[in-house]
Amino acid sequence: MFDALSRDESDTEALSLLQRSQYSKHLLLLRTLLEETRRRGHPQASAVSDAYVLLTEVQKRAPAAVESVIRYPAVGAWALRVLWHLLNGHPPEACGAAQPRRLAALAVSAAVRGGVELTARMWTEGASLSLPSVGRAIFQGAGEGTPVRARVRDGSVEFTVGRERVTVPTGARPVRLSSSLSGWEGVRMLPLGRGLRIDDTDPFRFLPGARQRGRLPEAEMTRWQRTAVEARQLLAERHHALGTEVDELISMLVPLATRRRSVVSASTRAAFGCVALSRPPDAVIMAVTLAHEVRHVKLAALMDLVPLVESAPPRYYAPWRDDPRPPLGLLHGTYAFTGVAAFWSRQRHAETSPRAALKAHTEFARWRQAAMETVQLLAEGGHLTPLGRGFVAGLAGTLRELCEQSVPSEALARARRAAALHRARWRERNGAA
Repeated sequence: MFDALSRDESDTEALSLLQRSQYSKHLLLLRTLLEETRRRGHPQASAVSDAYVLLTEVQKRAPAAVESVIRYPAVGAWALRVLWHLLNGHPPEACGAAQPRRLAALAVSAAVRGGVELTARMWTEGASLSLPSVGRAIFQGAGEGTPVRARVRDGSVEFTVGRERVTVPTGARPVRLSSSLSGWEGVRMLPLGRGLRIDDTDPFRFLPGARQRGRLPEAEMTRWQRTAVEARQLLAERHHALGTEVDELISMLVPLATRRRSVVSASTRAAFGCVALSRPPDAVIMAVTLAHEVRHVKLAALMDLVPLVESAPPRYYAPWRDDPRPPLGLLHGTYAFTGVAAFWSRQRHAETSPRAALKAHTEFARWRQAAMETVQLLAEGGHLTPLGRGFVAGLAGTLRELCEQSVPSEALARARRAAALHRARWRERNGAA
């Protein structure tokens, strides 16, 4: 399994191991949250205990729904941030939406998805209340921590705020409700993989500071869906193993805002299964972006299990960055761009127009050589653990195979010019590597 992850091979057993380990991680985070609030006498300890009991009760009747909610990437990100606040002794008023009592939202979400009747105490997050993987209710005039009674029945959620009672359908379309509840924004699905959620509602959907989009208008969502349909067909026809990895490991996309003409994307170890990205212009760009980010997702999960690289200051040249990289960042980039090169090695033979084919050949030549350079830096840098050396050796083997493939001379020349220009600009900014 370890060898399969280091090479460009899709091993279902290895993917399953990563999934199971991350589910265990989320379970451990939730249990630690419960115990830490009790041990520290946190003012929300009673609410957390009640929510944990509710979640356990829902699990007895709808175990698959509870597991799906606990696995949700935003749940891991929320739990990590709450524990960071707890372990640093921050009072609830200094933690924003990262409140331990939000555990109740997991129970309500699981009840909605599992068809279980449930009543729970909840509290608003600013003027809204989010249910992970389900959606968000927006209340007019509500402040942070306003008490809410949530009741799940018949596939809907009934919120009671003060004297106001409103029933909210859990479908994807936003609806206008009463004067006190200004809207319901459901988490919508993309027709990619086993049901990929595009989340523009959860306050913990990605890292703070990322330029996350607000609610996507329906016309914009339609464009995302159209591109996803085409990307799914492309993966099925030309990149079957990659499609399997996306199906197994990516469960949530977060739309990003950008002023760049090219797509920006990111993933984080804190939210396994999440990819944040700006809207891709076409199916090929969406597919190669997923090829890049799924490698980051795999490597982050693997490094939760085994150490591959030692900590060291940023000093390495990476052909895809403008700044010096530490060994960990260099390993991540090398692994991701090996996946990008492998994508273009297949895609270049599928392009029918001369212009698109030349671009695909150029991208393949550019990124296979870039990753080969950095894999050699990693092998010679002295910062790898014994397991890391084995992992990088497998990665180097994949790259050698890619470098043996023939590429048209014009594409090779273009790739070399791009690489030389990037290195020259990097040296102007940072000095000699």
